[in-house]
Amino acid sequence: MGFLVKLDIDGIDRQLERLEREKETYLAVRKLLATSIEELEVKEGKDLKDEIILMYLKLQSVVDVAAKLNEAGMRIQTDTHAGQRKYSSNDITQIVYYDTENNSKHFKIARLYNKYNSRLLSEKELIKHLLAIRS
Repeated sequence: MGFLVKLDIDGIDRQLERLEREKETYLAVRKLLATSIEELEVKEGKDLKDEIILMYLKLQSVVDVAAKLNEAGMRIQTDTHAGQRKYSSNDITQIVYYDTENNSKHFKIARLYNKYNSRLLSEKELIKHLLAIRS
């Protein structure tokens, strides 16, 4: 039969307050992501890892980042006879998720989104961790 929503004035007011709190939370997360992207875009002396993190924050997909790098002619140096190869999604994941040398805010945000996109974090957990970074 489903559930009934109490549509009295108090019930509607409580729903509106809850939605307003959720809106504020999502706006804070959006601001954190936008700020991180902007900071990386203007950063002086960006290296390739910074560029990859920037692309990942914008695209939210390791497959899409690898494709963009490959389209741009970027290659990974190897010890094989060819000497280089195209980027794969695994290479991007290695940088975004497993690079423990870099502990910047941008890498932390990218790691959290990678966990979320890999279904290792729920949306609620992602938001909680992102808001902790903001503080």
